[in-house]
Parts: sequence; C-alpha cells; structure tokens
Amino acid sequence: MDRRPRFADPRRLVADFLEAVARCCDEKGASVIGHLKCYAHLPEGDHFRCSLTSTRAGARCEGAAGRQTHALELDLAVLVYGLTSREVGACVTGVLENLRSREPFDFSLQSPSTSHDHGDDH
Repeated sequence: MDRRPRFADPRRLVADFLEAVARCCDEKGASVIGHLKCYAHLPEGDHFRCSLTSTRAGARCEGAAGRQTHALELDLAVLVYGLTSREVGACVTGVLENLRSREPFDFSLQSPSTSHDHGDDH
C-alpha cells in the first residue's frame, strides 16, 4: 500500500499556501504585499503557476494539475516590503508547518530567501 500523501487538489493547496503566506506577512507588519508567485512541478509531468498580488483578490492559478499527486516542487518568489528576509522566511516555513499539521507531508527549502536593499531613497 502506498503511504505517500496524496494532494487531491494541488492548485487549491498552492493557492491556500500563497494566501496564508500573504496573511502572515500582513500580520507581521508588511507595508506592501508586492507579489507572491510560484511555478509548481508535479512528478506526473503536469505543471501550473499561481500568483497573488493582494490579499483581497487572493491567489490565482493557471495551468494543468487536475489530478491528485503525491508530490509538488515549487519555485517560489516573494516580494514583500517592510519585512526582513528572515521574517518572510519564517512566514513561509510557518505556513508549511501549519499545512503539514492538517495533512502530513515532507518538505524542504532548497534556496533560502535573500533580501534586496534599495537604500533609504525607496
């Protein structure tokens, strides 16, 4: 019996993830949610992308992913103003941990977030 987790609706899962990360950033005091976006790869060969530019509008996803999957690989970009990269990373990790508490799955972060300093004039 295959005991790997099954994600019944990968697009909804990723949209919920982006929306939760944006809410967390808002709660931590982000001055602007610029853009959260990701490209999702599924082992079955499907892929899709999701994007969020405001918590009010929510996340939107496009592309194939109409079937269950046991794994997702996400390329994630988060542009948020008013938080450190560490604070944004804590939101991402915290949301993943919360999702995992509802439906157990393994995750790892391959690339740590980096900050981009525009200086005092931006």
